[in-house]
Amino acid sequence: TAPVLRKGRGLQRIRRVEIYDERPWRKKHLASIRQNYANAPYFSDYFPKIKAIYEQNQSLLAEFATALISFFLDALSLDVSVVCQSELGVSGKGTDLLADICRRLRGDRLLTLPGAVKHVDEAVMKKHGIEMVRADFRPPVYPQLWGDFIYNLSILDLLLNCGPRSREIVVGANPPRSQTKR
Repeated sequence: TAPVLRKGRGLQRIRRVEIYDERPWRKKHLASIRQNYANAPYFSDYFPKIKAIYEQNQSLLAEFATALISFFLDALSLDVSVVCQSELGVSGKGTDLLADICRRLRGDRLLTLPGAVKHVDEAVMKKHGIEMVRADFRPPVYPQLWGDFIYNLSILDLLLNCGPRSREIVVGANPPRSQTKR
């Protein structure tokens, strides 16, 4: 995690959350990545790019996160547009906000993970002409450095261990489905 400034700021919009850089957390993160993955097959291919993102010293958490997300999308050769809610001119809460975002992006389907389904009112989405589609994500098993496979590590683990094959590993483990939520 990245430390953020909270004291005296109340509820902040995500795009305004500032990183607290009074401690050397960036150096610690990089040292931890180096310590755990220096022997990974693709460490030397990707670590310099990750290090460069950390060294940009973004002051906003959203900028830092977006830089990392963009790096991973590029490394996985995923042609995806990243759009911030603040760019859409939408507001609201809960399912109504999700419906507004979908409409603004001209989407007619909302892909939901099993844990998120209970937080989305399907009737509201249906009223707005938006179909809910359940994503049954299964984490792929892939070669890791040490011992038995450990599930639910970050995309960084996959990328440093499998490099250019990472995309096919993720896509192969989770083929697209057109089945809707019942």
